[in-house]
Amino acid sequence: MQNVKKIVAGLMMMTGLWLAWEGGCSAEEVTPDYKQLIRQSVPVQSVVKSYEDLLSEERFQKTPDKPTEVFLMESGYQDIPQVMIEVTSVDKINREEYIPAQVTVVDPGGENRILKDIDAQVRIRGNFTSKRDKKPYNIKLSGKAELLGMSAGKKWYLLANRYDKSLVRNRLVLDLAAQMRMDYTPESRYVDLWLNGTYLGNYLITTPIDVKKNLVDIDVEEGDFLFERERSRVEEGVTYIKSPIYGYRLAFNEPENPTEEQFAAAEKILRGVDEAIASRDLEEVKKVLDIDSFIDLHLVNEFFKNQDADFSSTRFYVKDGRMYAGPLWDADLSMGNVNPWLYTQDVNDPDVLYVLQSGWIKELMEIDEFARLFATRYVELQDVLVNIYEDNELGTNQIDLLLEQYGEAFLRDSQVAGWGFVSCGLDKTPKPTYRENVEEIREWLKIRNEWLLAYMKGLLGEAE
Repeated sequence: MQNVKKIVAGLMMMTGLWLAWEGGCSAEEVTPDYKQLIRQSVPVQSVVKSYEDLLSEERFQKTPDKPTEVFLMESGYQDIPQVMIEVTSVDKINREEYIPAQVTVVDPGGENRILKDIDAQVRIRGNFTSKRDKKPYNIKLSGKAELLGMSAGKKWYLLANRYDKSLVRNRLVLDLAAQMRMDYTPESRYVDLWLNGTYLGNYLITTPIDVKKNLVDIDVEEGDFLFERERSRVEEGVTYIKSPIYGYRLAFNEPENPTEEQFAAAEKILRGVDEAIASRDLEEVKKVLDIDSFIDLHLVNEFFKNQDADFSSTRFYVKDGRMYAGPLWDADLSMGNVNPWLYTQDVNDPDVLYVLQSGWIKELMEIDEFARLFATRYVELQDVLVNIYEDNELGTNQIDLLLEQYGEAFLRDSQVAGWGFVSCGLDKTPKPTYRENVEEIREWLKIRNEWLLAYMKGLLGEAE
């Protein structure tokens, strides 16, 4: 009977993954009539004009004799930066390779208000997200620029946050990681994105996860590595490696195509990690792992119950022979935002462990001293964690701060750009209004934190 349940669960997950890849919110399915239906079904929370009426206004007509920066400044959207990508044909933008583009950024509150690069490049980014109607993009500038006050660089990610109807999940996670001073955490800013004069809605632009001095500062030529956790995915041109004892499967990010010598060196490092963890001796573990980074990365992912953690997108890097956890990435499927048909029925429950139940971190938590360090860190962070969802001595909570600064821009994503509150496959069925989706996060985080705090205090032997 147990085997039958496993087979049924496996079939359900395979079916769900197929639907997630080919199903809801796919670009092919979103016809103009369907998008109009979505717009009509979204409860209006502020007075805005319809998308069609808005673009019919003269000020929204992008003409050859109207410079892009003037067009953006006249759009009326001056609450957040505006980004315009212009290409010869939108249909030519693909996931496999960059195509030439002009990129213009207008920052109404910045010192350098306008950046215009006529020799930039663009492509579609992502795996599952690349199949959705609201596309995410990568852009490459022709030279380094301190875009919107972030660290200088040529490459930038534009996250569509299509699975997250609140638009705040990735930002909350990245902000917490930065507040905790987690190394190499990507910087981010909210922007409105336009493509060839068409308004695409709200995006989160971030610095990339790349090996560079001001990004992931490692030296691949000297034997350092950047890995990405990939439990099962197989992609052409990607090299994978497994640790010998726990079978922890990683993809090489850097070097992308390791030599035989580099692969052998990586095998030796992973063997050392596995053997140290298996010894259950924390002093041995410290020789090969950076304990602090492992605690912080997994603590953040457990607090937010990030579905992709220890499955995909989780990074590790090796620097000077030691393994570090990070940088943190990809949290749109967190905080109770997962389609339960793809995983388990308790996947969204705030009172169930997730990240600590698999992989290296599960084995590390079997070491009493490590578990106590983990629990102590969680208790120490209480003021910061609580301040994400409710006011305390640190001030106004982070959710409200985001709403105060970006609330109108968030509403434009559904009410003007037309991205409706419907599941896109991997995410659960959302609430019917923007505010309800945000408040659901707030309530979920409160329950989650109170439950996890009790659990951590239990590890420390403290009575409630």
